Amino acid sequence: MKFYAVIGDIVSSRHISDREETQQFLNQTLEDINQMYQEVIVSNFTITLGDEFQGLLKSGEHLLEIVDRIRFALDPIAVRFGIGVGTMATSIKKEVSIGADGPAYWHARDAIKAVHEIADVAKCRIAVSVGYSSTVIDLVNETLQLSDYIESKWVTSQRAFVRKRLLETGYDLTVPQVEIARIDKSTPQKVNAKIKSTGYYQFISTRLAIEKTLTEFELEG
Repeated sequence: MKFYAVIGDIVSSRHISDREETQQFLNQTLEDINQMYQEVIVSNFTITLGDEFQGLLKSGEHLLEIVDRIRFALDPIAVRFGIGVGTMATSIKKEVSIGADGPAYWHARDAIKAVHEIADVAKCRIAVSVGYSSTVIDLVNETLQLSDYIESKWVTSQRAFVRKRLLETGYDLTVPQVEIARIDKSTPQKVNAKIKSTGYYQFISTRLAIEKTLTEFELEG
């Protein structure tokens, strides 16, 4: 059976002024994620080290949405992510993602190492690995890097807008702009301007396409 392992790593965690508070917030964020996406999570997101955490999914559905909810919840603290697609070699515990092992996690570790090797973290936050060369996965990673590059160009107000949208509605693109304006106590015109300037719909649509690609991806062998 194919699984999707996710490993997250807080960037420069030693330089965070209040590491205990950050870890408590991370723990609460992961608990919220585990509850919100329990239908696809087979092993709950768990802090494994002070600055690292991991989880296991049975589908690529909501995969990047989960990653982005964690990323933007912790913003402005930067987090790297490695995603591994593969099988598992040990039994899986639903309650915690500690102790389980297998190719999915091995590939996730390789993916996060690949992110570490790219000097500018602002332009590469997420990578995917399946343990072998694949043109489909290469395209996924190039698209993720392009998305990260676009994100790096957002000014503070644009990033705040996207962050609010993602944390409130995830990847749901059906929420009317008039409703977003009401929630934000803004106007439809201003909301429309923010959506266009950030490329928000294109950003989310690309993420959804990647999730679909990874869900349908067939492992060799």
